[in-house]
Amino acid sequence: NMREYVEVELTEPLEADKCYYLEFFVNMPNDHTYACDGVGAYVSQGVITGTNANPLTVVPQVKNPAGNLIADTLSWTKVSGYFTAVGGENYITIGNFRDDANTNWTQIHQNVWYETSAYLYIDDVTLQLHEWKVELGSDTTLCENEMIELDAEKLDATSYEWENGSSQPTRTVSSAGGYWVEVRLDGCKASDTVLVDIEPMPSLDLGDDIKLCDEQEIILRANTNLGAVVWSDGSSDSILVTNESGVYWAEVSNQCGTIYDTVTVEMEECVCYVYIPNAFTPNGDETNDAFSIGYNCNFASFDFRIFDRWGKIIFKTNEPDFAWSGKNVPIGKYTYQLQYSSKEIFTGKGMKIGSVRIIR
Repeated sequence: NMREYVEVELTEPLEADKCYYLEFFVNMPNDHTYACDGVGAYVSQGVITGTNANPLTVVPQVKNPAGNLIADTLSWTKVSGYFTAVGGENYITIGNFRDDANTNWTQIHQNVWYETSAYLYIDDVTLQLHEWKVELGSDTTLCENEMIELDAEKLDATSYEWENGSSQPTRTVSSAGGYWVEVRLDGCKASDTVLVDIEPMPSLDLGDDIKLCDEQEIILRANTNLGAVVWSDGSSDSILVTNESGVYWAEVSNQCGTIYDTVTVEMEECVCYVYIPNAFTPNGDETNDAFSIGYNCNFASFDFRIFDRWGKIIFKTNEPDFAWSGKNVPIGKYTYQLQYSSKEIFTGKGMKIGSVRIIR
């Protein structure tokens, strides 16, 4: 268990959390009996010493692998590795930090001068800063069904660890999220994170073609997963109001593409007439006390709604022969909307929008 070490002060202290590469070369002399695997280098803050000749009780940052016997007397064997500095280390010590029980050895020479020891020559010691970082690239946005390969591969890397447990140098992703990787090089490590967002493919539906009675208005709605819509008249609202025949189109686009849709509006003379009064007087005199409509249609569908000034529905019905009393409703003007279609003489969709006043 007797040990000798070589120790020297560094030209400058090491920087905290920086990666360093340490390298030195060893050679077995011809005049010693044994070859062993015990040699390493320890970088310390200040001088390290011992009170006896036994092994120093520190763990070297760089060491020759156990079982790798250094028996070459002609060439030099390189011992090297990477480590992360604590900061302030200013001395390097080289020697065997293992005791005899943990040192592998074998007899190489016989009848030489030093018959009971293993010894090594040491030369060309290098300790230098090593720039060790990994870059996954900038945050990115993918279109639906697209994939991207995240590449963390580094020369001489000893291990990879992704946030999902993968240990491969590359990773293919196709969903939104934050992806990180930690890459190790012996005692050094570097990490990076990239954010991936997913942009949806645009979709657009203007609905079925529409037939309207003359002078009716229709609200064309752009059902889309995006916000920005461009109509054929150049407007960009989510709806388009018209009372004219024609082919209307709209488009939506994003970085993943552009999509169009069209709808045909056809005006025709209809014999399905609906009369809606604009006022009634629910004052209990049995004259014009309820609000109702007149019509000569055989309705296939009927949806009538009344809204207050804030857009809240205060009355709705699917029965054409309704009578609304306006009970508990303040006097004033209210907006109505009627959507309907006829079974016989009008096969399209009709809409009426207007107002009715309550007078007491």
